Amino acid sequence: MRLVRDDLIVAGARLTVVGACDYSSGIGCRYGLALQSGEVAWRTEPRPWSYVTPTGHSWLLGQQGYGAFEIREVAEDGSELERWPSDGYVALLPTGAIHVIELENVLPSRTHASALLPGGDVRRGAHLPEFYTSRPAVTADGELVFWRNGELQVVDPELRQRTLAPAPAGELDVPSRMPPHRRRDPGLHTGRSPLGGGE
Repeated sequence: MRLVRDDLIVAGARLTVVGACDYSSGIGCRYGLALQSGEVAWRTEPRPWSYVTPTGHSWLLGQQGYGAFEIREVAEDGSELERWPSDGYVALLPTGAIHVIELENVLPSRTHASALLPGGDVRRGAHLPEFYTSRPAVTADGELVFWRNGELQVVDPELRQRTLAPAPAGELDVPSRMPPHRRRDPGLHTGRSPLGGGE
């Protein structure tokens, strides 16, 4: 197991979340660490990890691969608060709404711009073709702006998509924002058995 090479995530004043992963399989754990002592306050079960987003009072932990495609909300004490069948880049809107630019390494794309609702429900809006995506910027009006499919795209608060502009000539490729172990093994997103995932 090695530390995941992504950003340290801090929410509130007490904890940060870090990850450790077996890069040959894509299976790893997330750890809540006390900022003052470095002690482990909680850890997740081994799962195919994805992105982490702080809300200010909890964390949204993505999971994807081996059939998993979900986001779990975890409280400061490590307890699970909510779970949604979605994964990708999570954005917190000024209104408090939680929207997701879904990412799944499966073509043809079956992902959407989505909203996470209370009770584990997901409201899906515009379908999003292709896969490679930049992390979205959030405007003051709650719109998400990002590169995808060779275009600068916008998703509004009602989950409607429009295109602002094509990418400049010669710069159509958006760098992969997949965690490093997934770049090595796209099969992790297609539900392949972990028993065949070793190097």
